Amino acid sequence: MARGTKDKEVWQWLSDVVDHLGNDGMSSEDSEEEDMQTVFRVRSLPWRRDVDKELRFIDSKRKDPAVSSPRGAKPVKRIRPSNPLPSSRQPVHGLPAAFYKPQWLEMNPMAASNEVFNWSQFIAQGV
Repeated sequence: MARGTKDKEVWQWLSDVVDHLGNDGMSSEDSEEEDMQTVFRVRSLPWRRDVDKELRFIDSKRKDPAVSSPRGAKPVKRIRPSNPLPSSRQPVHGLPAAFYKPQWLEMNPMAASNEVFNWSQFIAQGV
């Protein structure tokens, strides 16, 4: 399969991940000033599967002129601590089981939908 086709499949899968999570499934952030610029310190969602690698990849490509447009909001630096503070956001119910941490889902079995979502693994180069 050609690389362009693989790239398109990865971007479609990433888009599906973000669409499923929606705004409520994204981590909350604390804003602060660093070197006279706003930065966001990401908080964790105790219920959500770890999607930091995927989101970090998307964020890194916002600065790549081959992938994104210079129009729109300027990207803001996000700091993803290794041990982030937990978010106070409520869990999103009705996502496919693949979006939840298994331990959390064991205690909240009615939270997941019956929809099957195949979680893919990809190698993010340069992230």
